[in-house]
Amino acid sequence: MPKIFISHSKIDKRVAQGIVRLLRLSLKKLEAEDIRCTSVEGYGLDGGVRIDDSLRHELLDSPIFIGLITQYSVQSVWVLFELGARWGAARSMILLLPSKTSNEILPAPISTLTALQIDSRPDLLRMISQVANELGLDEEKAYVYTQEIDEIISIVNEQYHADPILEDITHADPSTPVHTAKQLTFNYGFRSSDSTIILKYTIDFDYKTSQIENKGWIITPENPEQEKPNVQIVSDTNFIKILNIESFKRYRMDREIDHSYNDCTVVEYIVKPGEDYSLYISAYVKKTSGDSKQQVWLNIKIGSQNNTKFKDDEWTIFVQPTPTVADWKMLSVNVPKSISETFGNEGWDFVRLQGIRVRGSIMVARIHLYK
Repeated sequence: MPKIFISHSKIDKRVAQGIVRLLRLSLKKLEAEDIRCTSVEGYGLDGGVRIDDSLRHELLDSPIFIGLITQYSVQSVWVLFELGARWGAARSMILLLPSKTSNEILPAPISTLTALQIDSRPDLLRMISQVANELGLDEEKAYVYTQEIDEIISIVNEQYHADPILEDITHADPSTPVHTAKQLTFNYGFRSSDSTIILKYTIDFDYKTSQIENKGWIITPENPEQEKPNVQIVSDTNFIKILNIESFKRYRMDREIDHSYNDCTVVEYIVKPGEDYSLYISAYVKKTSGDSKQQVWLNIKIGSQNNTKFKDDEWTIFVQPTPTVADWKMLSVNVPKSISETFGNEGWDFVRLQGIRVRGSIMVARIHLYK
């Protein structure tokens, strides 16, 4: 069992590496096996263990829990889960965040906790002393690790205070596909109930509402003379950027899935549905015997009813949501499995994902594609 558990987003890997190095340099007799930091080489889990079970036990049982809080980590369902589980168990935690970031970006009641600043030398020294006292370890002389503190502060100033994602959006060519205009491709794995899946791509949203259509989305009314739906980029305490759609079902927003992600088979939505909404997944299928191909649609609904056929190229399937934070729901769809249970009965096999469609009144925080 590690003595220190560091909760973080993989996007914050450089800072997490710096924190690990600082702890190793500043505390005598602190070994690699005493720290769990999954994205840092040498501090992850051993092979052959159940990832979800191991992390669940470690985040609760480790004497020291360090939460690295940034604009990226607060958008991670896993980081929010780890923070919430630790808080719910009434265990202490050390929160670290950049000086220009308020802990109000965290959901209540965790946002009421005091936090240390990652880019503050006095606060990093306080962290070292707190960890040393709680673990009963002796500290090294300051000259041994002072350069590492300088390096962490430099990384924080470069990575967070300049707000690189906003800068990338502002200067990106409007014709550039969203996945190359922003830092949205991640490669990390986690174990679900029955398999290991890897996140390949996140469909994210621009800071500027006017840029939505230039980032790959197509907004189409049934009648071209009608006004387009009210689509805005908003935020709350859980997510920085949310696509808020307020419209009738006859309007639709389509997002084609790039051929680079042909190997993705799982689509995951994080949403807050309104009264009248539809989430669609479009896929290509082919006849089990023969060369016939066609495009078909899965209409994703929340519930436990039996799947129903709407027309020749559309089935409505019902998915039980997974609660995340506040009123947000996570809907995960294994597309080949869903195709097999619907169109498969008619002799069709899944080929690849084709696109995403959103209709009606709904708030969408993230759309993830997995393989």
